[in-house]
Amino acid sequence: MSLGVLLLLIVPSISTMLQSPTAAAADVNVTSAALNRSTATNMSTNTTADDAWQGSPYTDWQVALIVIACGMLVIGTIIGNVLVVTAVLVVRRLQTPSNLLIVSLAISDLLVALLDMPFAAMYEVQLS
Repeated sequence: MSLGVLLLLIVPSISTMLQSPTAAAADVNVTSAALNRSTATNMSTNTTADDAWQGSPYTDWQVALIVIACGMLVIGTIIGNVLVVTAVLVVRRLQTPSNLLIVSLAISDLLVALLDMPFAAMYEVQLS
């Protein structure tokens, strides 16, 4: 895991060094200028709750379809993982070391379904 993070940090640095120094400096200046403009623009505009859906690339019926599909996915994930955990806890013969690892995975998947998937669905609908 730390090797992947290290590679993500090193690879952009290497590609910047391979470019000519003036091109690398120009990239930095363009990026910082763009960030400054976007920060100033974001700070000067106020949005209301009604404007939240204005940035969405989807129409109303597409938003409704995405919300329903993601909701069904979240509910199905929760129900399925609760059934796995309950089956292993209730049936004594299923309490083997390998099944306890499966219960651990089911609990982590359950936490993802409860804590992450609803926010990911909201983010998907509000993409601009």
